[in-house]
Amino acid sequence: MGLAAIVSALTTKAPAGAMLALALTVVAAVMFTVGWRLAVAHRYTAHRRVQIAAVVLSTAVIAAWMVRSFVLYVAPQIPARLSQRAYAVATVHAVVGVIALVLGIYVVLTALKLLPPRLRFTHFKPFMRSSYALYLLGTLTGVLLYAVAYAGLG
Repeated sequence: MGLAAIVSALTTKAPAGAMLALALTVVAAVMFTVGWRLAVAHRYTAHRRVQIAAVVLSTAVIAAWMVRSFVLYVAPQIPARLSQRAYAVATVHAVVGVIALVLGIYVVLTALKLLPPRLRFTHFKPFMRSSYALYLLGTLTGVLLYAVAYAGLG
């Protein structure tokens, strides 16, 4: 299947909500990357704002589209269809995404000092790096899921 056929399949077979969710997820991944570069440049106020906005955007997409799709279409088919690529990728995507989301929210709540002191961490780098890596892995598995589900690559 050529690139033109894949692009056509991705834009015509997918529901509008799936296309929007994919686009916003990629935007959030770009925002996380911009935020990381801002931290490297010691622009911590801008870094914090971008990262918080990216977590909020990601959380909104997950709540508005992904949870519903998983609960309605994937979860009822587990474990019977886990041998099918789309269900396996969707399940891996969900697991990685939930871990990334929870860790990302935990980092934001800690950074904003909204958690009790005993629940906060003091060394941000390991938590932020782990969250960023998991988020990117979640984004990659999401793109793969989209390709498998809507471009017939599965």
